[in-house]
Amino acid sequence: MIHRGEVIEQAVRNSGMSITKIAQKIGKSRRWMYHIETMFKIGKIINYNFSSDINISNLSIEKSSYTMQVEENKNENYWQEKYLALLEEHAELLRKLNK
Repeated sequence: MIHRGEVIEQAVRNSGMSITKIAQKIGKSRRWMYHIETMFKIGKIINYNFSSDINISNLSIEKSSYTMQVEENKNENYWQEKYLALLEEHAELLRKLNK
């Protein structure tokens, strides 16, 4: 059985659009491109029906797995925002020193 990531990647490449462009259109990073919910959004963008390539009835999303992914995303956003705040503070301190 072909991994759904391979199916998605091949369909996107055949569409002529880049994976990065698709990720931007759905508002996700490239690493989210292979989740089942995202797969359907990609299909809409590139006009492709993945149900013929992947047995949808055998796919399941475990709540704990999904929750963990959401938490990872929140964690990543937290550190990203923290980094940007520190960067802004640093820039402000440099401006004050240079006056």
